[in-house]
Amino acid sequence: MSDESDYIEVKIVGGEYLYIRKENLIGFCHFPDHKGYITKNVIKNKECVKKECFYFQKFDDNPYWAALELQKIADKNKKEAAKQKKKKDQEKQEKLVEQAQKIADDLEYTMKIYRVSKLDNDEYAVFYTSNKGHNDYYDFFELAIRFGKKMKCKIKLKHIKDMNGNYVVM
Repeated sequence: MSDESDYIEVKIVGGEYLYIRKENLIGFCHFPDHKGYITKNVIKNKECVKKECFYFQKFDDNPYWAALELQKIADKNKKEAAKQKKKKDQEKQEKLVEQAQKIADDLEYTMKIYRVSKLDNDEYAVFYTSNKGHNDYYDFFELAIRFGKKMKCKIKLKHIKDMNGNYVVM
């Protein structure tokens, strides 16, 4: 439990006086028009650090600043991990497209495969175009069988449509 001596009365930026714990004071603003202490709540609104304000004095010994730096590092690591995952997923996508296209080429199908997407645990969709303007998935049924065996799952063939709902022809 905190001691009463941990609390002091201070003028906060903007002119308000508060009875506050010393540990909640993370800085001080020396700007003459609104001189006062800065708390975590105040800094969110004033953006002193972001603006690199000349009048802002940071209390470096306050744990808030160390925690803020740790959060920045964690955010950066999270962003980098997401970027790596996206790159890995894209490479996997390209590999799946190449594998499906190779099977289609081996079968001498007139089709171009653009994307292979996982639908659920045991099913993938293969998005393609062909030289026919109708849903011709049944013409490429052998591709679904062979690629399905390779992937150990079910394959749905999806002829790509344009914005008007017409089947795209290559």
